[in-house]
Amino acid sequence: MKKIGLLFIVLLTLNFSANSQLADGSIAPDFTLTDRDGNEHHLYQYLNEGKVVFIKFFACHCPSCWNYHNTGKLEQLHQTYGPDGTDQIIVLMLEHDQYNPDAFSGNGGYTQGDWEAGNTIPMVDVEGNDRTVFDDYNLNYYPMIMKVCSDKTVELMSTGY
Repeated sequence: MKKIGLLFIVLLTLNFSANSQLADGSIAPDFTLTDRDGNEHHLYQYLNEGKVVFIKFFACHCPSCWNYHNTGKLEQLHQTYGPDGTDQIIVLMLEHDQYNPDAFSGNGGYTQGDWEAGNTIPMVDVEGNDRTVFDDYNLNYYPMIMKVCSDKTVELMSTGY
């Protein structure tokens, strides 16, 4: 009986560790992604400039992502401290749904609403080979917001899990 209990604990621990995002203090994997407006965003370039980068991993179909989006918290952070504010941070939104190009405007089949309305944060429709960014950051749940400090370390700020 003890062996079964121990096996259960080991399997449970492995399951939780396999489903976790990057640990706080880990080094952020670099990426270069192009947003919907055609602007390229290179993570390490921002960090080398001394900026802090907030990455919101989300999906347009996700009700929790939509509810968080509607709080305006990241938009306010972006407006105050982003390129049009003090220029200390960068906020990026990385969308997880594949092959759903109309989702940002609220017209796609799998969307909660119009993500573009009132939003000035760069949004990336992550497709093709760029989707490795989700594996690199161990994305298993969304919304997930990670802060990447200029020393390239990550800190989980929020998650829907």
